[in-house]
Order: sequence, then structure tokens, then C-alpha cells
Amino acid sequence: SLDNNKFISSSKDVIVFRKGLLNPVTELQFRRYVSIYGDNLENDVLFWKEVQAFKELYHVHSDESLIQEKVAVIISCFIDSQIPPNIQIDISPDMAEKIVERKYERTPYLFREAQFTVFRHLFRFWDKFCTFRGNHAEEKILPTIERIRKHERAKQRAEQQRLDELALKEAEEKKVTLCVI
Repeated sequence: SLDNNKFISSSKDVIVFRKGLLNPVTELQFRRYVSIYGDNLENDVLFWKEVQAFKELYHVHSDESLIQEKVAVIISCFIDSQIPPNIQIDISPDMAEKIVERKYERTPYLFREAQFTVFRHLFRFWDKFCTFRGNHAEEKILPTIERIRKHERAKQRAEQQRLDELALKEAEEKKVTLCVI
């Protein structure tokens, strides 16, 4: 059936996406590309990579203290950060809380649900990235992404400034109204 074919092609796409994340050049390009669309997206890619490294560490039967150190680093960087917001990746507060509560359990699956969640979130950008990459020479990909990022950040700053000025104007108008009453 058609639905079955959709699933087959999408599972192939998922495999290609996973291979892309495991390729250092593609991963860097994709990570910088998704950062155009949101602050956490770049962290989502880094988190996915760190969890892959954690699972590899776990499966080669590394020293327990090394594994616990890796868990602590992943949690402090992405899930319970000292830098606001505490959660630096696209997962729910409940999911983050469960991971923190279970951080001493010896399991390679500690981050499984969170890794799957960010993977699914990132996968939505893969087709657009592939199209973008296909339209640019290899050596132009990162410079073009950086130019777009700069432009987007400038637009966001201008919009934030506009909103701040609007809020200030409204506050001043309320103050004038209160003084008149």
C-alpha cells in the first residue's frame, strides 16, 4: 500500500539522517544550519552526539567512574544547566526531571527517550537542509549559513527592540493616565 511505501521511504530517510549526524562534516553543517531556526536546536545536535558517545562508552565496558562522569557532564550541560534556562535542549521538564532522578542508575538507556525526542525534532529540518546543501558548493555551505544566521539574529534583535520600545511607550501612557486620574 501507499502508506507502507511512505513508511519504508521515511525509515530510509531516518537511516540517512542518522548517518549524517554521525559524519563530522555533515553534522557540523547541519548543526549550524538548524541554529538559524532556534537556540536549542544546535544543542539538540550536540546532545544527540554526546548520548551516542555515552552509549559507546557504556558498551565498551568502561570504568564505572568514567561512565558516571559522562552522565554528570551530559546532565549539567543539557538537562540541568547552571546557565538559564536549565533545560538547554528540546525536551519537557518532566522528561528532564526523570533523567535527573535516575542519574545513578547504571543503564545505557538513561537518555533514550530524550535522545529520541531531539532526534525526531531535528529530523523535521533534514529535508530543508539537504535541499540547501544541494544548492551550494561544499566550500560555500558554512559561510552561507553564517551569513543567514547573522541576518536572522539582527532581525530578532530589531524585533526585540521594537517590542521593548512598544512596552515602554505603553507603560509611559499608563503612567500619564494614572497621573491624570
